Amino acid sequence: ETYAWNLPSAVAGNLFLGRSFIDHYGDIEIVNSKNGFKVQLHFSQCGWFGVGHHEVNGVILNEEGDEVMELAGAWNESLYGRSTQTESEEILLWSAES
Repeated sequence: ETYAWNLPSAVAGNLFLGRSFIDHYGDIEIVNSKNGFKVQLHFSQCGWFGVGHHEVNGVILNEEGDEVMELAGAWNESLYGRSTQTESEEILLWSAES
């Protein structure tokens, strides 16, 4: 399978004073060229006092463009998904711990 994607924006903050950090923000789309599925993710930009830092949310779309899963989490900790087709519980898709 072949995937294509674009990268979010990145900024390095507090390089001279305070605690330094890197913030990824913006929208990305990952496309599977074999089956047409897409993942659309939004990386939240860090606000004052760290509000929104590392937050990511998005959706998985099938080849017809219908939402099949909602995604939410933090790009440095974990990502959870919940089917939009059924009333299922959230499932852990990825964790930095494993």
